[in-house]
Amino acid sequence: MVAADDEVPPDVRTFVVERDLAGLAVAFRGAQIDLRLVGIETTLGVESAAALADAWGLAPTAVVANRPTNRLVIPRERLDVRLPQADENTARLFEQQCHDVLAARVARVGVAGQVRSRLSHGRDEWPSMAQVAADLHVDERTLRRRLAAEGTSFRRLTDDVRHAHALELLGQGAAVAEVARELGYAETATFTRSFTRWEGVPPSRRREQSQRREQSR
Repeated sequence: MVAADDEVPPDVRTFVVERDLAGLAVAFRGAQIDLRLVGIETTLGVESAAALADAWGLAPTAVVANRPTNRLVIPRERLDVRLPQADENTARLFEQQCHDVLAARVARVGVAGQVRSRLSHGRDEWPSMAQVAADLHVDERTLRRRLAAEGTSFRRLTDDVRHAHALELLGQGAAVAEVARELGYAETATFTRSFTRWEGVPPSRRREQSQRREQSR
């Protein structure tokens, strides 16, 4: 498990890494989660590495200082262990959040990212492939070829953006018909079929689930 620090400003990086790696030990212990930690590699110096070993209850030799990255080494099988307070709805929410973060990172680069950005903003009218190609100063054939080279298509990207936005709106309690209009569907029934294909349940069911989660908080 890698704890990336490349986006932390250099002048506070050492402090943040030391605080967070030690804090993780307290957090996991408080949540009664036993990682069976094998060892730690850290960018920190020798003295800080010794403090980490103490925080995690490891032998000093199990924490290696002055490494290029910060990494917690745990047995692979621990990833399959059910958490003490596991909840399926919460797990699904976290999985969606991880998916969103990954999608945002991937979307920063490449033609697919540019198309996704164009589809995600200014939704007064969902743009056609011809309109997006014109915005990117290429013809449709070139755009189709470049997207194929990146392993995707205009239709798939449109589906992805609509899917994500539908989940967001339904989570906010928007009516199904309202979501369908926002996503550019001419008929609510068409949106319902698309959403069921994405999630395996109709949008009305997902909206009810979101409302129940909000009421239980």
